[in-house]
Amino acid sequence: MLKDRISKLKGYGPKKEKSLNRLGVVTIEDLIEYYPRGYENRDNPLDMDNFDSDKKYYIQARVEKILDNGPYSNNFKLRVKWNNRIINVMFFNNKKYYVNKFSIGDEYFFYGKFSREYNQMIHPEFVKCDDKKAADFFGILPLYPLTEGISNNDVIKGVKQALDNIVPESLPKGTIERNRLLDRKEALKNIHFPKSPQQFKAAKYRIIFEEFLRLHMGLMLINKSSDVKEATEFQYIQEIDKYIDMLPFQLTDSQMKVKEEIFSDMCSLKSMNRLLQGDVGSGKTIVAFLSMILSVLNGYQAVMMVPTEVLAVQHYESFMELFGKSFEVALLTSSSKKKKQIYEEIKRGEIKIVIGTHALIQDDLEFHNLGYVVTDEQHRFGVKQRKNLVEKGRAPDILIMSATPIPRTLSLVLYSDVDISTIDTLPKGRKKIVTSYVNNKNLENMYKLIYDQIRFGRQCYFVYPLIEDSELVDMKSLEQGYKELKESILKEFNIEMLHGKMKNDEKTEVMGRFSRKETDILVSTTVIEVGVNVPNATVMVIENTDRFGLAQLHQLRGRVGRSEFQSYCFLLSESSSKISKERIKTMVNTNDGFVIAQKDLELRGPGDIVGLRQHGVPDMKMGDLFKHREILLKAKEEAEYVMENNEVGDLSGVVDKFYQEFSI
Repeated sequence: MLKDRISKLKGYGPKKEKSLNRLGVVTIEDLIEYYPRGYENRDNPLDMDNFDSDKKYYIQARVEKILDNGPYSNNFKLRVKWNNRIINVMFFNNKKYYVNKFSIGDEYFFYGKFSREYNQMIHPEFVKCDDKKAADFFGILPLYPLTEGISNNDVIKGVKQALDNIVPESLPKGTIERNRLLDRKEALKNIHFPKSPQQFKAAKYRIIFEEFLRLHMGLMLINKSSDVKEATEFQYIQEIDKYIDMLPFQLTDSQMKVKEEIFSDMCSLKSMNRLLQGDVGSGKTIVAFLSMILSVLNGYQAVMMVPTEVLAVQHYESFMELFGKSFEVALLTSSSKKKKQIYEEIKRGEIKIVIGTHALIQDDLEFHNLGYVVTDEQHRFGVKQRKNLVEKGRAPDILIMSATPIPRTLSLVLYSDVDISTIDTLPKGRKKIVTSYVNNKNLENMYKLIYDQIRFGRQCYFVYPLIEDSELVDMKSLEQGYKELKESILKEFNIEMLHGKMKNDEKTEVMGRFSRKETDILVSTTVIEVGVNVPNATVMVIENTDRFGLAQLHQLRGRVGRSEFQSYCFLLSESSSKISKERIKTMVNTNDGFVIAQKDLELRGPGDIVGLRQHGVPDMKMGDLFKHREILLKAKEEAEYVMENNEVGDLSGVVDKFYQEFSI
């Protein structure tokens, strides 16, 4: 019954079903898991000596007179008697509907806001006192997210019908008893229609606990399915020092520390599964390159997968510039030429290092002896994609990299089985990026600074969220911005566009010209968000800042400040929203990626920071990884207990749902 479509419920015809489908409610089970966005307590009677005109109250009153405002008015007005006092009740814009709802002499409950100035209750909800529905009029009323064609009462009626069905328990008896949880049906009833604050609290705890338990169980099963008994064997080969000495710069103390952690892990008897995190520009890629070289010196192939072709090309060129003559290295993307030849050379083991995009996980690509796998900007890849690449080797060591620092709360969930290395300092000589908020009042000053920077030989990025103008969204597009720059004081400089709709070869050419300083200003979308490294670029301008999350703004800002030159980031926004102001304030006040990641977690939730869906992590309908950390940890303990005591069978419903939702 719960798997039936909601059209099975009484009163849910095609129109209402279609409206609910837009909200993601397809089955009856979806409806009982469509939780209220808030609640309204109707147990507060109106007190004329002590009331707030912005709050709602109820009265019990008798209709004394029905007033007619004339044929040209669509409003409807009653005069009612309440506590020996005559007051007015006003309804707007639907006289035809209300005229048949009331009879003189009958008593009604009214619930709404009261205006002392006009001595009236304005557009209240109501029910006749002797109506059988009157009992449901009071108490705590759930308020649901709605869309056109669906009222709050429609959802309430549907949920009540759905809860009349048998609602099977989804957790094993042992889990419920150990954690003192309400049973599922009782929890669902009290989350929709709380009997008391205590029951509501217990219901919310139960639902959040189950969401977190499902999360932990799913991730543990993924990790368990990836377990291997034998590790790839590496040894520390002294020749690696030669490649460190070849670098045109000295590694920072933090890079050296992390390099030793990775090398030690690679040379241990267990398979390495390590996260390398560090702020933008901290030098993670060089450390990854050195670990790939150690793998090759041990006779294995190494691969690095990145999310975009622009980044793949850049990493390939960087590697070739530093170490290219020492190894056979291939670039493999969807637009690579001579793919068949590259595939054959990889299969024969002639190519030792491969740097590429999703093209690396094609079924027909085979490695000779893949021993080391690096994924850069790992949150851009799904669990299945990373697993497909790893399975091309026997038991390769794994290094995943992220320039988005993971707050501790999330790392406990996502990386409980992963060792974490952190590069926490920037290379010597780097200066703090000066970040400023810009609106129309100080726009001219920004243009003057950019003009001077380019005159000094530097370069600039302008980033826009949209390529073309849209009737649906009121914001400046890349094309409009490009046109304006061509007519501004910057028109004398070389300006080019870069965006995702361009062909890969064209994007590579544009980026190449910018890297070679042939272009002064690059007008781009977020295609340059990750990894792009042009040390000569010192100015980043981000249009419509409120369209980006904090972590994304920090990534974009990280495209500058990559040399000894002073760099600048300008955040353009006309938004007056509280969240937008908070984001800008955070960006202006700090360059610390860890502080920014934590703030982003608070403001926007985890999905915007590390791509939780890409990890195979279900959406949390009620649980919040930041606010409900204690429940998160208790659910983790329970998941570990279940796994250790082989109770997974009892949780088949939870696990099946996880796999069904995310097709892992």
